[in-house]
Amino acid sequence: MDRAALSLLLIGFAATAQQPSRDFVIRNVRVFDGARVIESATVVIKDGRIASLGENAPAGLPVVDGTGKTLLPGLIDSHTHAFGNALKQALESGVTTELDMFTDWRYARDIRKAQAEGRDTDLADLRSAGTLATAPKGHGTEYGIAIPTIGGPAEAQAFVDARIAEGSDYIKIIYTVPLPLPTVSKETMAALVQAAHKRGKMAVVHINSRQGAMDAIDAEADGLEHLFTDQPSGPDFGQFVAAHRAFVVPTLTVLESSRTYNNAEEALGQLKAAHVPILAGTDAPNVGAHGAAMHHELELLVRAGLTPIEALRAATSTPAAVFHLDDRGVIRAGARADLLLVTGDPTAGIAATRHIAGVWKAGIAAAPPTEAAPLALASGNVSDFEDGTTKAAFGFGWLVSADKLAGGKSEAEIKVVAGGANGSKYSLLVEGEIRAGFVYPFAGAAFYPGAKLMQPANLSSAKSIRFWAKGDGKTYRVMVYTRAGGYVPGMQTFAAGPEWAEYAFPLPAFNGTDGRDITSITFAAGPQPQKFSFQIDDVRLP
Repeated sequence: MDRAALSLLLIGFAATAQQPSRDFVIRNVRVFDGARVIESATVVIKDGRIASLGENAPAGLPVVDGTGKTLLPGLIDSHTHAFGNALKQALESGVTTELDMFTDWRYARDIRKAQAEGRDTDLADLRSAGTLATAPKGHGTEYGIAIPTIGGPAEAQAFVDARIAEGSDYIKIIYTVPLPLPTVSKETMAALVQAAHKRGKMAVVHINSRQGAMDAIDAEADGLEHLFTDQPSGPDFGQFVAAHRAFVVPTLTVLESSRTYNNAEEALGQLKAAHVPILAGTDAPNVGAHGAAMHHELELLVRAGLTPIEALRAATSTPAAVFHLDDRGVIRAGARADLLLVTGDPTAGIAATRHIAGVWKAGIAAAPPTEAAPLALASGNVSDFEDGTTKAAFGFGWLVSADKLAGGKSEAEIKVVAGGANGSKYSLLVEGEIRAGFVYPFAGAAFYPGAKLMQPANLSSAKSIRFWAKGDGKTYRVMVYTRAGGYVPGMQTFAAGPEWAEYAFPLPAFNGTDGRDITSITFAAGPQPQKFSFQIDDVRLP
């Protein structure tokens, strides 16, 4: 099952020369061409394509100085769920193509039409599975969107044909064993794979277990969407996948929070040793903002044993080859000028992909995200509640935040009550109940520092989050949400005992944030089902 993993990253987006045309030159730049590194080159772009890659360039073209920088093919995210402004977010962070694994087929159709007409140049390109193949009441049906389902092998060809008629670029199948949701049978999965292949389409399978992975590969699926953590892969997993000429999109960011995450890393090591194609995919927005999540996925791939160059291939030339995107994923004469320029050398240290100096889609420069000016925080004060209200010194203020807003069942209530820290008059009482029913249950009080709800605020002038708390003795969480992290917060825990105590957490403790794009700071209970009650006071950002 897709689920939030506790990760986020920050994007350091430096301003770059904005080219009014699709003709320009990048000089003196290190190039990763999708396979190898060229230490210094001049890259000429004409009419949105790579014209040449060498030492010389024609005079008269606008020049981007690549000194100290590395030019990469635009990144390809091989597992996303696109909707809303997802593709704009992706492009701003260097992902120039997304391979969507389930969205409204009408949305995908409209994006494809705009792409074909040369519009939507500020969005990443999209390829999509459209409607996924799942059993009645299976995974994918729980989001409140009415979708067709499949009941057995006899329906496979008609199901696949209907998806192709809607415009699906490939077929995505849900096969979840074990899981307390219905799933298609192995026979139905195999029939869907055969039906897709009969029409010249690839079939990929969402799995959540080692058994599911083995069954999908045995059914001749082209690729796995996700690795597994439920058990070790066994000695022959990598060779088994290689023998069936399949590929794997590990989505390590999804699995990172699992207690048995090492099983996924071990499986990835086998896949690498067996030369199985490995594709970088994030499952955004389930694990962070589109585009931003890719940079963390690359770091996890390296941490799991890939070299930086192998990880970069997984996000460029490998998915381009696997999904037959022949005009991208590489830097060579004739290729589309989907490009990412970063400061530093990600082929030596993968974290350099975060230091973005420029992004181009088909030779057109993407605008960097708009950065808010740093807030001047008077003494760092947020709220001391001494006026008897939830008024904050700045921002939108305080509201209840709970998983109920996303379909969960947890609830909370906040109110100012008598008695605060250090003998003060008032504090904020947060109480409620955590109930099962959401992937990661939570409920509590959220402070929104932007002028509007969920608008990013630049709190980089602050160094930490400080507050006083007391309560029923349970452990609670401070969750910091950022624009880059999307729905996935950085977290720290505190124990609210019977006496007031002060807590302080440096901002970088929340997955490295420097505070420049914080959308909310939440004090919450969860994920264990229970009733809860705690108070907070003198919340500051010194």
